[in-house]
Amino acid sequence: TKPKSLTLTGQTGLVHLQAPANGHRGFGPPGASSSGWIRGKSRAHCGRHQSTPRQQQQRVPEAKSGPDGEKTQLLKVPPTQWTEVNRSKPAKERVRQPRKRPPAIIVRTGDSTYSEVLKKLKGSTQVKAVSDGIVGLTKTRDGDLLIRTNISKESSAQMLEAIGTAMRDRTTVKELAQYQKVVVQDLDELAEPEEVIEAISRIIEAKTEEIRVVLTRESTRGLKWVAVSLQATLANKLISAGKLRVGRAAIFARQLDYLMSNIGGPRQKSRRFLSCVTTSRLLYAAPFWADKMRAGGWSKMASVHRRSQLRTACCYRTVSHETAAVVSGIPPIKLLARERSEIYQGLDKQSARRNLIAKWQEEWANDLANGRWTFKLIGQFDKWLSRGHGEVTFHIAQVLTGHGCFGSYLHRFHLQDTDICAQCGYTPDDVEHGVFHCDAWENWRRQTCGDIGVPEIRPDNLIELMLSSPTRWKIM
Repeated sequence: TKPKSLTLTGQTGLVHLQAPANGHRGFGPPGASSSGWIRGKSRAHCGRHQSTPRQQQQRVPEAKSGPDGEKTQLLKVPPTQWTEVNRSKPAKERVRQPRKRPPAIIVRTGDSTYSEVLKKLKGSTQVKAVSDGIVGLTKTRDGDLLIRTNISKESSAQMLEAIGTAMRDRTTVKELAQYQKVVVQDLDELAEPEEVIEAISRIIEAKTEEIRVVLTRESTRGLKWVAVSLQATLANKLISAGKLRVGRAAIFARQLDYLMSNIGGPRQKSRRFLSCVTTSRLLYAAPFWADKMRAGGWSKMASVHRRSQLRTACCYRTVSHETAAVVSGIPPIKLLARERSEIYQGLDKQSARRNLIAKWQEEWANDLANGRWTFKLIGQFDKWLSRGHGEVTFHIAQVLTGHGCFGSYLHRFHLQDTDICAQCGYTPDDVEHGVFHCDAWENWRRQTCGDIGVPEIRPDNLIELMLSSPTRWKIM
């Protein structure tokens, strides 16, 4: 039977369902949907709250009048016979699969017109031989010719060659590839887009020009994600790889920059210990690739290693790699890689270190472009590296490198109009003038000479005096 109205009662209230008068299916007023219309006053869903039998008797009446005045029969169901109704699970989100499109070929008209290019293609016998794969021709917004095909990528190479032969280099013929966007997640916030592109090109074995970063967003916990655009075949290859290693050594080097500021921060011994994090990551498995690394790879590794050397020596960022290596006492990354390779081949560590120092000293003496002022102070750095006292501070690094608050340096980087000394008017105001010759500091130099017991301090004996004893280092 189809009752005109039905009332259901439970522990939590009363729900009244009324059949429509117009005779359509389902419960509800005229114009309501077929899914039904529920009207009631219930504080919660059935089965969620427990109530006492006394409260249940007070809530459930024996009968209640419907909207039209007729009596409705109440269904008294004990709570033990209630069945739990679970909500339906939400529909699974559909993963949008990229539509596979056949290859398309675009012909750049250049100086020719669209009609001339079209006439040339229709009259070519080479194009007629492969015309079965052509679906249609379209004129683009720029006036070029777009050829739509229904062939595979392997067959499109033959068509591309036939069209290029027909045009005889009068126009540019190019195959259009389908591009997809891939999101690389959980990247460090210090990762640069160039590092992401380089890491992707290394995995999928593609050129960096074929990869383009379209969007970069920061996420939570110091991470970010990057969206890159690349061809569909390369995108599938990247997704199948699953993981990506993006410039971890460079990221650690930048993170250490925050810990090792030039003024303040840890002492030089602690700085050298922290810089070992970057060095160990750069030299991972060095015996296997040290002999095969090319000049471009060494240059990229040296740029990352230079950051840790600058922070260890408290130098300006304009200091060269060679100078920062000598002042900090950390050998160049290329020599360290060769040292590990020699140790792996069976040479003892002491002999490998002596070979490194000898090669490093030779390169330091033959380099006529970088660090010549530092070479004037530290020509033979064997004693400098093996010293047992003295740490390089921010102000000592300015004297050793010549990069600091000197008139010639500030004028070189357009931070000062002239290179004249502000104290005595001498030009140029370089590090040698400021430390050894400026009249404004003559009294200080005489007092220092008296304290350490020497008649004069010159560039050729400065480091020798500082290394002679801890007291002289502190006074100087």
